[in-house]
Order: sequence, then structure tokens, then C-alpha cells
Amino acid sequence: MRKCNNCGFELNDNDLFCASCGGKVITEKSEKKDTNADSNKIWKIASGVLLVVCILLGVLYGAKVTEYEDMNNLYEYQLRKNQTLERKASRYEEQVEFMNDYVVIIDGKSNAKVYHTYDCSLWKAEDGSWSIIVYNINAAIQEGYYACEQCH
Repeated sequence: MRKCNNCGFELNDNDLFCASCGGKVITEKSEKKDTNADSNKIWKIASGVLLVVCILLGVLYGAKVTEYEDMNNLYEYQLRKNQTLERKASRYEEQVEFMNDYVVIIDGKSNAKVYHTYDCSLWKAEDGSWSIIVYNINAAIQEGYYACEQCH
């Protein structure tokens, strides 16, 4: 016969609890079950912690990837914008070059027979008092106009 570990009361072989004190009867099988239950708890807790860590790492990695994608999209946008501005600037420079080569600006109110290029600072700084006439260079020369000393 076995005895209760708590109070020493004699137990039957099939008893799971002591009839005297109500304590749980510890057998070799129940000790093994307790250790297995403890190790199962540890594994469950460790698995849960590992799962939470993996989820957090996934969220942080996803946020970083999104941040890098946003930065890359911004870079590509700025690059396209700069390319567009460069094309516009190039077209503007071509237009200015054409205007300087083929078009002259004349102040129709002035008696001076002077013509200016499109880029000349004298007529661009005018205060609105000019009466601007646009000629091509050959026509201006034939009319007796001569080139401005500042812009030519």
C-alpha cells in the first residue's frame, strides 16, 4: 500500500486524491505528466514569443521597404521633373538663340536708329515707355538701323 505524501494516510492503489487531507496523490506517472506539462508550457510560451518577434520584424521590414519605395518613387519623380525642366530650358535657349540671330527689337518712339537683340538688358529693363517693333535683322539694316553697342 502507498501512503499520502502530505499526511501519511494509507491509500489504495487507484486513489488519485487522499481521502484524509484531499491532497493530490503523486505517482511516478503523474510526476512525468507534470514535467511534460511544464515543458509543453515552456514550448508554447517560447513559440508565442517567437511568433510575436517574427510579426514585429515583418512589420518593421515592411515599413522599411515601403519607406525605400517611397524614396525611390520620389527620386524618380524628381529625375523626371529635372529632365522635363532641362528639355524646357533647352527649348528656351534655342528660341532665344533664334531670336538673337534673326529678330531685332526697335523702340518705335525713339528717333535713334538702334536695334537690340532679344536678350539685351536695355529693352528688357524698359519701364513700359517703349513702343516695341520687331524686325528681322536684314530688314532693320535696310531701314538704316544699326546694332546696339551693349548687346552686339
